[in-house]
Amino acid sequence: MKSNLNPVFSKIFMVDYYFEEVQKLRFEVYDSHGHASIGTHDDDFLGGMECTVGQIVAQKRVTKPLFLKYGKYAGKSTITVLSEEISGNNGYVELAFRAKKLDDKDLFSKSDPFLEIYRINDDRSEQLVYRTEVVKNNLSPVWEPFKVSLNSLCSCEDKRRLRCVVWDYDTRGKHDFIGEFFTTFEEMQKATGANKVQWDCMNPKYKIKKRNYKNSGVVILLDLKIHRVYSFLDYIMGGCQIHFTVSRVAPAGAGPESRPPRAVQRSQGEGLGSGSRNGQGAESCPAPLGKVLGVSESGSERKALRGTSVPGLSHGARLRCDAGTWCRQRLC
Repeated sequence: MKSNLNPVFSKIFMVDYYFEEVQKLRFEVYDSHGHASIGTHDDDFLGGMECTVGQIVAQKRVTKPLFLKYGKYAGKSTITVLSEEISGNNGYVELAFRAKKLDDKDLFSKSDPFLEIYRINDDRSEQLVYRTEVVKNNLSPVWEPFKVSLNSLCSCEDKRRLRCVVWDYDTRGKHDFIGEFFTTFEEMQKATGANKVQWDCMNPKYKIKKRNYKNSGVVILLDLKIHRVYSFLDYIMGGCQIHFTVSRVAPAGAGPESRPPRAVQRSQGEGLGSGSRNGQGAESCPAPLGKVLGVSESGSERKALRGTSVPGLSHGARLRCDAGTWCRQRLC
């Protein structure tokens, strides 16, 4: 954010939350001297704040003062961190917007418009979802397509209201308001194929003052594509079957007769790729197996796979007979 003492950052990042652990976070704010210097020692440190993930999750909205080095307050500067739980929906949507005949806010040139999308929460607060790039000197801009998760856009609720605002960019940070409109993701979904959805970009002040006021331009949704990212659990619940072969390399000079008979299996209570033995002398799957299968050792996937066995046998392993003894036949 350039030339702005009250920035609203549009970057959203995800953090895994573990209830039983204390997860410390630190936020630092810097005054950047240009794109080339971002993250370097040339940037001026404006203040930092420390908290835990548990505090943010419990309060949903945390506001704390910024501190300079040695615990000194950074004036009256504060930072606000918002959090929300991500549901199991892994989908995201790709949107492409353009505008036509926007109001000209500049005296010697045309407006430099950009678009912001806000999600309206249940408590009527607004959360910035996405901010487009600035299109210079253009009253009919075409913004680059962008992707955003359905959780961030509408909390996976098609009828949740969205507020879209068009601004004229100002290098001093005091952007000029062009207009706004309200919509829902349900309405956006009408923009498929050759169909386009458009909204009048309205300036409430002009609507009251000007008798013949129609709009401050038109914003058009050119295309909408919904993508679904399937997780490993989705494949399991959908009936996907996996067949695989696991090979275990024995130490040099150690033949099958010198090793005790063992079966490679996933014992109850152990995770895929744990690489340990269970109480019955059976060896669990080697560590790379969990990575190959793409199994996450946390959350719902771990619960779904708990207590199940992976029917994999290594070279030289012996099968157990029904009587509980080892069969004589080995796998080659």
